[in-house]
Formats: sequence, C-alpha cells, structure tokens
Amino acid sequence: MKHLFLLFLVCIASLGSTAQQGYNIKIALKPYKSAKIYLGYYYGKMKAIADSTILNENSIGSFAGKESLHGGIYFVVSPKKEILFEVLIDKDQEFSITADTTNLPGSVIFSGTTDNTQFQSYSAFANQTGQAITRLNEELKSTNAKDSAAINSKIRTLSRSLTAYRDSVGKIYSGSLLSMLFNAIREP
Repeated sequence: MKHLFLLFLVCIASLGSTAQQGYNIKIALKPYKSAKIYLGYYYGKMKAIADSTILNENSIGSFAGKESLHGGIYFVVSPKKEILFEVLIDKDQEFSITADTTNLPGSVIFSGTTDNTQFQSYSAFANQTGQAITRLNEELKSTNAKDSAAINSKIRTLSRSLTAYRDSVGKIYSGSLLSMLFNAIREP
C-alpha cells in the first residue's frame, strides 16, 4: 500500500512538471546587435513593460520567466522605446519570433504559435481592407449622389468581408484568445 501511495505521488508530480509553467519567447530581431529590447503590454490606456532581453551579436535573445504571462496583446519595443509590432500571448507561451525592422510588419515570422499566425493574417487582411475603405471614403468626398450610392455599397461590402473574416476565425479557433478578441469588438 505504501508503494502504491508513493507511485501515485510520483505520477502526480510528473503530471505537474509536464504542464507549462513560465514563458520562453525566443526572438531574432535584425539589425539590432548587443541591444536591449522590451516586451510590453497594454494596461487600460497605459503601456507597461513585462520583460526585457539583450540581443547578442547575432541579433538573438529570449524573453523568459518562471511565471506565465497573463493572456493578452503584447508588443515588442525597440531600444529607442518604439513599438515595433504586436504579439498575442495566451496559453502557449513557448514560441519564437523572427523579424527584420527594416521591413515591418512584412518580415515578422512566428513559429510555434497558431494564435500569432492567425493574428498576423488577420492584421494583413484588415490593413488591406482598411486602406481600400479609406480610398473609397476619399472618392466619396468628390462624387455626386448617384456615384456615392455605389461607393457606399462597396464600403459596406468591404466592412462585411472584415466581419465575415472575424466570424470564420471565431468558429475555427473557438475558445482562443483571438476568437475572444473578435467577439469583444463585435458590434451589437
């Protein structure tokens, strides 16, 4: 009986040790070398620093800690204290980021994180759609009533496509942080 109890304790201890604790976000951020960068987060209207790392001569570093980070939208900050790009952090807190600051956001590549890959795809789609809506709004300023109806129709179509994109991500990745964010920004 004593051996059975010890075996039970060992099994419980091993289960606890396999659960992810802490975070480890590897980052390669060119062209910075031997420079300190930061991982920040939004706290209401304020911004705060969660961690920092010094990149080595190969532009590689790691944000790491023993306690897991709270889920949310974080951002990587340059040595000049400029926000470079955003990162979603949820349950999976072990992944890597590669980026070249001379080509942001296009050069940002995430590995080992579905949330960030989906967020990156959404951001590209939203940016492209937003630019199209901005162009149409500019056109709208200099058109007559007949043409403005057609332009407003195109704007509504683009807005609906953005909502449809969010809804599809919400269905496919139900329960993810990205899905929850999309539900939070949904119009009632």
